[in-house]
Amino acid sequence: ISNKEKILFIFIGGVEEDICEDGTTYGQCSATQPTYCENGDLVNKCSDCGCPSGQTCQDDESCVEVDTESPTITDIQINPSSGEAGTIFTITAKITDPSGISSADVRISKKSGTTTTTITVKQLYDDGAHGDGAAGDGVYGNVWDSTGQAHGTYNADIDVYNNQNHRAGANMD
Repeated sequence: ISNKEKILFIFIGGVEEDICEDGTTYGQCSATQPTYCENGDLVNKCSDCGCPSGQTCQDDESCVEVDTESPTITDIQINPSSGEAGTIFTITAKITDPSGISSADVRISKKSGTTTTTITVKQLYDDGAHGDGAAGDGVYGNVWDSTGQAHGTYNADIDVYNNQNHRAGANMD
C-alpha cells in the first residue's frame, strides 16, 4: 500500500439479538397480549404477559372475554316422562355459555308434604356416552335408574356453573 492509498476498515456491530417475527426479543412479552417470545416462537403466556382489558387468563395461558352472565339452560327433557320403579330415565338439557361449563348436575328429589328429600345427585355430561347425544354438542345428560324407589312424583333440579363460577338453575317439577 502506498502512502497515497488509505484503507479504511469500519467495524459495525454489536450483540446480535434473537427476536420473534413481531420483533419481540427472546424471553420477553410481546406488545400484543398475551404473547411471549419463546425461542423464536410467539406463544400464549398470560400468566406472565397479562391479558387485554376485559379478558381473563385461562389455565392454557390464553385469554378469554370476561363472562358476567350465567349459563343458559334450555330444552330440558326427561325420557320417559313417567314409569314404574326400576325405569331408567334419561335427563338432558341444552346448556350454553361463552366461557364454557365447569360443572352441571341434576338433583333428583321427592317431595312429601313440606319435606323434600334428595334421592341422588348425578353429574351431567356432554361426552356422547351418557344419553346426551353427540359429544360436544352442548346437550348434557345422564341416566337415573329408579330401581328401589317408591311410587310417587320426583323432581329434577339442574345446577350449572360456568368457567367464571356463575350459576344457573332450572327445575322440572
